[in-house]
Amino acid sequence: MIKLNIRRIAWSLLVGSLTIGFLPIAVQSYVLKKTDQLQSVSLREFFEQEQQKLYLFNQVGGNYREFMLLNKIVELESGWRPNVIGDGGRAFGLAQFHKGTFDDFKEEAQMSELEYKNPYHQLTLLVWAIENGKQSHWTTFKRAKKLVL
Repeated sequence: MIKLNIRRIAWSLLVGSLTIGFLPIAVQSYVLKKTDQLQSVSLREFFEQEQQKLYLFNQVGGNYREFMLLNKIVELESGWRPNVIGDGGRAFGLAQFHKGTFDDFKEEAQMSELEYKNPYHQLTLLVWAIENGKQSHWTTFKRAKKLVL
């Protein structure tokens, strides 16, 4: 198990990369927007995405491999955009849950307090779903696994 210094992670997220031993972690979550010939970083979006990634890392107990797999699933499903709508209007959020699937999973997981439109709740339920063999609900799972593992 790799122990991480939270200050080092936070600083690395701000500057753009993190290295654990010899394993580099690429941070690709900043968004550049062009305004009047100038490029600026949308800091609000950057910090929110980094908070969500740290939350996901904590949800998997610091398991680097599991984090990278789930990170790739979210990247492929929503591009880390918490309000994205997909599947012809049937899927929503970071993990692109269908409402019925989200409700079924949260009941099975005994997490009745989870809210469908809360990005952190989507991440919580995504972790539970993958850890409980529900990966077939994401068409991106196999692709993410090949890209990461």
